[in-house]
Amino acid sequence: MLDSLLVPQEKLDPIHGSVQMSKNGGGEADENDKERAAAQASAHLDNPARTSYQEKIREEEEGRTQIAVANAWKGPHISSLHEVVFVAILCSTQLITQSGLGLVLVPLQSIGLSFDDASVGERSWFCAAYSLTVGTFVLIAGQLGDIYGYKKMLVGGWLWTGLWALVAGLSVFTSSTIFFDICRALQGIGTAFLLPNSLAILSSAYPPGRKKEMIFALFASMAPVGFTIGAVLGSLFAELSWWPWGFFTTSIFCVLMTILAYLFIPNRHVKPEPEVKQVFDLVGALLGITGLVLVNFAWNEAPVVGWHTPYTYVTLILGILSLVLFRFQEIKTPNPLIPMDIWNGRVTCIIVCLGLGWSSFGVWVFYTYQLIEVERKVGPIIAAAQFVPEMISGIVAAITTGYLLSRVATTWLMLVASAAFCAGCLLSATAPVEQTYWANIFVSMVVMAWGYVLGLCLEPRVKT
Repeated sequence: MLDSLLVPQEKLDPIHGSVQMSKNGGGEADENDKERAAAQASAHLDNPARTSYQEKIREEEEGRTQIAVANAWKGPHISSLHEVVFVAILCSTQLITQSGLGLVLVPLQSIGLSFDDASVGERSWFCAAYSLTVGTFVLIAGQLGDIYGYKKMLVGGWLWTGLWALVAGLSVFTSSTIFFDICRALQGIGTAFLLPNSLAILSSAYPPGRKKEMIFALFASMAPVGFTIGAVLGSLFAELSWWPWGFFTTSIFCVLMTILAYLFIPNRHVKPEPEVKQVFDLVGALLGITGLVLVNFAWNEAPVVGWHTPYTYVTLILGILSLVLFRFQEIKTPNPLIPMDIWNGRVTCIIVCLGLGWSSFGVWVFYTYQLIEVERKVGPIIAAAQFVPEMISGIVAAITTGYLLSRVATTWLMLVASAAFCAGCLLSATAPVEQTYWANIFVSMVVMAWGYVLGLCLEPRVKT
């Protein structure tokens, strides 16, 4: 098994930082070039004069690129097939994350019939429990990957996701919605560890350039593809066989990806050594996770039991308090999960826009399906088929975005994404029940795909 991922037929000019084609086709590299690139990258990272977090981030990116390409010539080239498998494994993390949502959302009504205590409101937790932990545990997954290794977190994430997908399928024998919700939440923790660590591996494996941009676009395109695959498979199993088979299939896939990740992901990923040994911010993690879980719980539970129920507003207040304490913890700790220095006007604006956009997407996808299935009386299989245009539009959006990333400012792309989120929600919200599918809903799906695919492509660029 390979110990370092190589960039075929390319080497970095250590002075100008540009990628050049090797004259000998990539067979060998000059030892002086390698040593000079590594030395300059190390010196660049250790410059004490530049202290702002944004400058350190840029230094790390430049240093990672120089060291990665300089060290890439220390071993044999990987084959094209190896590289394809490598990229496929990492892009599959996005696919499995979104398929985990589609797997339950579309056959939601069929799944609810298997549980004795599943009211209409409580069924929303089948999706919300999963989304809650996916969004929450991303907070700590990145730093754990920095400390213990991206590959370890990736392999562990695949294994954990597969385990709890299996248990979620078996929960049908308990007839308990609470147990099923817990399984869904634990399944989401696994996918939360997959996403940031796969992105980190991709970032360290390829130098900046068109190839890297297109790979990130491919990664983003797996979101609509994964959701549609999950929706179709979940519906087929629910209508023609038995819905737990969707979870059993997910578990088998995750075990397969665990093995492939162990075999094909390099053991060593080149990245700049930190100036000070990193220590996991345990207090910040506890405060951040507690705050996010409580706030999300309150907002999801309120429509079920009402805001007049004491525990809904109590958990919201406690969640907000935890997040306030989390902010103070991040200011004083030397190893923050979210460094406060990044919160300049530009980054804050982009993150707020992305947060609001993704929030609107969650509302849109849940209630659009309820409109199609509950109000229009469409079965799960046909409902899943009606979302196929969203997948096609998402693929087109990803390819287009990959082309535009180096040509159009992030601000303009963010504007397009926000407009797509807004237009998609408005089209679904104003769609009459008796209206044909090809009017508001069809257009809404085509437009909304551009919103969240653009958002996914822009997320890795926020820090730069």
